[in-house]
Amino acid sequence: MPVSKVNGIQIYYESLGDGAPLLLIEGIPGTVPDWYPFASHLARDFKVVMFDNRGSGGSDKPQEWYTTSLMASDAAALLDSVGIPRANVFGVSMGGMIAQELAINFPEKVERLVLGCTHCGGQGVIRPTPLVDEAFALETEDWAVRTRKLAPFAFSQRFGKDRPEALSEFIAKKSVDVQPYFAYRRQLGAVIRHDTRQRLSKITSPTLVLTGTADVVIPPQNSRVLHEKIPNSEIAMIEGAGHLFFIEEPEQTLQILRSFLLRQ
Repeated sequence: MPVSKVNGIQIYYESLGDGAPLLLIEGIPGTVPDWYPFASHLARDFKVVMFDNRGSGGSDKPQEWYTTSLMASDAAALLDSVGIPRANVFGVSMGGMIAQELAINFPEKVERLVLGCTHCGGQGVIRPTPLVDEAFALETEDWAVRTRKLAPFAFSQRFGKDRPEALSEFIAKKSVDVQPYFAYRRQLGAVIRHDTRQRLSKITSPTLVLTGTADVVIPPQNSRVLHEKIPNSEIAMIEGAGHLFFIEEPEQTLQILRSFLLRQ
């Protein structure tokens, strides 16, 4: 089990491929296996590094306050520990918030930046519907119950209708991918407190903002705000895709990522 000691905790990670480094950063309640088979396709062009954020999967789950800035420092230290001085970075949801902090606080470590289905926080953030808020705020230690509550919002209604077996497989997998309730709450707190709105102009890496137009967890208007505030950024929207667009529309996502990351 590959782990690295960073910031006083153990971080679980995996890597594959031999190309230019690409760091993938997950959201709540993501873990390394959630990137497969998507990451295997990326590994044809990149050295892909994936890890479990503090509080998730095989990484330590300290009982302390988490922030997206702290988790960005975890990511920076992990890159150092595996001998990667600079990498492309693709973060989704909470991972996109961590990626913002990484690009702002450790600009020397970020080659190109992709911010997927995320927001900058702060005053004016476009919130999800009350039903989505209610699902995330559910107080239960039963991870299967939480998964069944959250999973339908992770995808578009079209996905659930056209590919019910894929949605069922996702729910079955994540139902046993248990995260302690206290750790879930600490990650959720990091998302709630995230605020880079006034610092986005400090991002100097070439940036792509990417989302699905049917995202109900982090509405796509938030991606437009990121695009407007990050200098020289680009934006791409996958029509009809929900929050986990890279699972719902992997081929289109791979095409967009390769076009941006491999551009000369």
